This record gives sequence, structure tokens and C-alpha cells, in this order.
Amino acid sequence: MFALPWYLTWFGHSLNAYSAVVRLYDYFLCAPPLFPVYVTAAIVAQRAPELLAAECDMAVLHCLLSRLPDDLPFEDILVTADQLYKEHDPSTLEEEVILFEKKEEEQRKLDEERMRRRQIAARNARNPTLYVRLERRLKRWLNMRLPLSYRTVLATATVLVGVYAYYRPDFLFNR
Repeated sequence: MFALPWYLTWFGHSLNAYSAVVRLYDYFLCAPPLFPVYVTAAIVAQRAPELLAAECDMAVLHCLLSRLPDDLPFEDILVTADQLYKEHDPSTLEEEVILFEKKEEEQRKLDEERMRRRQIAARNARNPTLYVRLERRLKRWLNMRLPLSYRTVLATATVLVGVYAYYRPDFLFNR
């Protein structure tokens, strides 16, 4: 956020020294399109001791970074930016960015699926289907009406009738 005006105006509105602005413009016109990003990184690296000594507060750091001092050694910064560009060429970083975007997309899909399931569960909890409501009523009725021994007898009888009907199908259907 602090470096956005630097990048958008090629430091033209952030520097007071006309010679520094002109030097940067000349360099940027000859450099690759993303080079101002590397200059921004080099400036932050140049000011690292000052940044690390500052209070650890977002507002303080933003204020410190948004104002560029007049005595920055731009020739050293350009050399550092050139080294950064050679070490971290955008074409080599592109594969890493694509992998990162794929992982981010997969994570987003997982999060969306999780959210969709939660919404369905919440909706079902608020407005259960007829089957769920009947099941709840039956369970409540059985728990209230029948003691444990009756429930056991009922379950056993149901299983026995089912087994008998399985082995003797003519018993139920041929009357």
C-alpha cells in the first residue's frame, strides 16, 4: 500500500530531488517493465535498519515508508535492484506464481465446498425435511413411551418377523 504511488508515478511524486526523478525515469525507460518493483524492493532493503528500529505499528511503518528521504543513494539502489532482478527474474518466478495460484484456487474451492455444506446443514437444522421430522418424533415417542425392556422386545420381534418373512415369502403374499 505504501509503495503504490511510487510504482504508479515512477517515484515522480515521492521524491523532491529533480535529478533523482530524472535519473530514475531514464533508467526505467531502458529497463524491463517490472523494474520499478525491484527498485521499490531495493529501497526498502536500503532502509531496513531504519524500519527495524521503528515501532512495530502499521501506521508508524506506513508513515515512515510513504516518505522517501532526499539523501537516498540511488546509484547503489539501482545496482541492488539490478542484482535482485538477475537473481529473481520474473520469468523464473512465473512458474512459482502459477503453482501458488493453483494451490490458492484449490483452497478456495475447498473453502467454498465447506461453506456450502455448512449452509445446507444449517438450513436443514432450521427447516428439516419431512423424513427427519418424522424420525425425530418417532424417536422421541419411543423414548418417552417405552421403557428399555419394551424397546428390546419390539426390536427383537421386528427382526424375527423379518427373518421369518425372508425364509417364508408365501406367508405374507399368498393369502
